[in-house]
Amino acid sequence: MQIEELEAEFRDADNVNGGGPAEADSWLPAVEDAADIITEKLPPVVEIVQGIVAEQSKLVIGSGSKSFKTWLTLDMALSIAHEVPCLARETTRRRVLYVNLELKPQSFKRRLQTVAKAKGIAVDRGWFLHLPLRGKLAGLTVFEIVCRIIRLAEQFKAGVVVTDPIYKLNVEGEENNSRDQTVFFNQLDRITTEAGCTLILDDHFSKGNQSEKDPLDAIRGSSAKGGDVDAAMVLRKHEVEGCFRVDIIHRELPPVEPFCIGWKFPLMELRPDLDPDAMKKAKGGRPRTHDPQKLVAAIMDATAENPVSISAWAKAAGIKRQTLSGYVPGLRAKGWIQTAGEGNHARQYLTEAGREAARRHLEGE
Repeated sequence: MQIEELEAEFRDADNVNGGGPAEADSWLPAVEDAADIITEKLPPVVEIVQGIVAEQSKLVIGSGSKSFKTWLTLDMALSIAHEVPCLARETTRRRVLYVNLELKPQSFKRRLQTVAKAKGIAVDRGWFLHLPLRGKLAGLTVFEIVCRIIRLAEQFKAGVVVTDPIYKLNVEGEENNSRDQTVFFNQLDRITTEAGCTLILDDHFSKGNQSEKDPLDAIRGSSAKGGDVDAAMVLRKHEVEGCFRVDIIHRELPPVEPFCIGWKFPLMELRPDLDPDAMKKAKGGRPRTHDPQKLVAAIMDATAENPVSISAWAKAAGIKRQTLSGYVPGLRAKGWIQTAGEGNHARQYLTEAGREAARRHLEGE
């Protein structure tokens, strides 16, 4: 049945039911035929920050508290508004609406002046807008807050909206509840669809050392949060004081190898001299005893078409799931594994380099 015929059928059904529009009727124009999609000429992906976030996507920047996250986000936002590099990555110019939910207005203004001076940016009028909302959200629903943000973004023709920090917007649901977080992010999606903006979200980690976790698992709250966003920039403490390992995870752009940055007031700077795997470990932690080559050899048959869950992998390797999870970031950094799917549906498989490492182990046995 053609889409045009379906539309006629819906109209007939409306007439039979008294003329009221069927609930699904408003979705009919959104239905696309794959025969049309396959011949459609698609524009190239626009990277708002090269290798980090594509246009009209949701990016979460996650780290522990007091990790200079707002300074980094402010650097990124100001760079986007003036099309200057951020962490040596090119940016695409867009007007930015920075929704400041935490800092006092004067504190934010001082930081903005400091970052602009350090980067040598002469701020252009109308390209970076600051919305201070500390103390102004009481009694509002998420729906009402998002509606107001959308109206302002449209009024100022913003292409990027920053919400810092995201937990201050979560005024109705439990952070650890998957359903609540799904409802919350469904509202945030409206900023990307109705306003057509790229959305940058600041978020915090749960307490404790995060070096043994998969990057997305470090973000506090329900795993639905990590699974919902289109891109994530995860900062975890390096063994060198004031430095951080950065993991970039996204849906659309080519893979980015983990790298290191260091704090040099008032900006983060790249630290190519540091090893991303040398993260700060929990005090008293046990030394690692499992051979990485042996771990990948346990899933020698895992491919992109037949990936395995962490639980299945741990069973095959004969170790605890939690123990294996501590090795996953390092194996990914080596380029031995890749991930298919997101959140609870994430599965791992070997790259060609991982398969070669597994073969070396098997040949040495």
